[in-house]
Amino acid sequence: MIIILIILLLTVLLFGRIFCGYACPVGALQELISKINFKSSVKKQKYVKYKIDISLRAANIIRWIFFGVVVVLAIFWSFSVIQIINPFTGFRIFTNPLVPLFLIPGITLLIVIITSFFVYRPWCRLFCPFGALASLVGRFSRNKYVRTEDCNECGLCEKICPTHQAERDSKKEECYYCNRCVDVCPQNAIKLGK
Repeated sequence: MIIILIILLLTVLLFGRIFCGYACPVGALQELISKINFKSSVKKQKYVKYKIDISLRAANIIRWIFFGVVVVLAIFWSFSVIQIINPFTGFRIFTNPLVPLFLIPGITLLIVIITSFFVYRPWCRLFCPFGALASLVGRFSRNKYVRTEDCNECGLCEKICPTHQAERDSKKEECYYCNRCVDVCPQNAIKLGK
């Protein structure tokens, strides 16, 4: 598991949150559901009523408190909270619905699905332990979306970004490559670059 973790963190360093954005099944599920309330058009976004916008600061506070609790419980009491609530394991409820072992992760997955209608990627941004580590490593990633000299500072990318990563000085540690900023830019001034 440590080798897999290191490999995944290296991909974050080299390519950004590409795993979280395009390979993680829980992330993909949340992204699909988010399309309902998190549009790629600022005009359409104005008409969305039921969405909870969590600031980057609030998301980080929740994430690191949860991460700290998970680590403390694992180190001092040898109790793995993640193994009990892991939504990845929740997918197994579809293959073995009668196994009680998958009941709690299945409930967690259901909660993530429902919450994703209102909060953009709630598991990824608030509770995923890999997401916490990836956000640290993602700050130093070489490949991320940057504004080119064609940017006229219209601010549309900042309005549409569900993780508040489109600001010019953002480190892009929470960018999942959803491409909303690219789609909304009238100047075609957002490119993947170093």
